[in-house]
Amino acid sequence: MCTVLPKLICLGAVFIFLFVQSGALDCYICVSSLDANGDACIDPIDTSVVTTVNCESIIDPNGAPRSIVVPICAKLAFTSANVTITERGCMFKNKVNEDTCSILESELTNHQQIDAFECKTCSNDLCNTF
Repeated sequence: MCTVLPKLICLGAVFIFLFVQSGALDCYICVSSLDANGDACIDPIDTSVVTTVNCESIIDPNGAPRSIVVPICAKLAFTSANVTITERGCMFKNKVNEDTCSILESELTNHQQIDAFECKTCSNDLCNTF
């Protein structure tokens, strides 16, 4: 099983890597702890290095149909055991005003102690630079 840092990486990678590329919404995609240029993912983001992903036709990892969820861009930063990880990529938002960040924070804290958590979402191309 995962230790604290690998568990953070495992859970965080779920955020970004459970997706299939295609469509119209583009987001920056990176994980500071996994990418070769991981420092480019942290604030301020280095958009000349960080890659982008097209999210519009992404498959929801929970199998929810497109009539229920829409892709959004997101940026997460969380700290556990004195390790901070920043991630950017695509997420899904329930069309019924679901607070996607609260749900993700709950999922992360169910698996380990999170000392700090920041999550922001947006719905315009390449908007997850905050």
